[in-house]
Amino acid sequence: MATNMSGIGQTYAECSLDLSAGHRTPGFHSQSVTDSSLSIFAAAGFDWLLVDHEHAPFELSDILAHLQAMAPYDVAPILSGWGWIQ
Repeated sequence: MATNMSGIGQTYAECSLDLSAGHRTPGFHSQSVTDSSLSIFAAAGFDWLLVDHEHAPFELSDILAHLQAMAPYDVAPILSGWGWIQ
């Protein structure tokens, strides 16, 4: 695997191409429960932002608010913890 670190602030398409090529991309794993903190993390320029809904106190209704907080920024949202959603 390549050890090249992509530049922060790539578009989603560029990030996807780098991942497909085996390159690493900068991202952030968050367990934050506030929309404002997710907005700050998204604005920081990471290529992706993983929001851990499994190991933090989230409700199902929080998911939409979290996605809306990240929407204005060029960051790929990744949500984990879908196993508890019925």
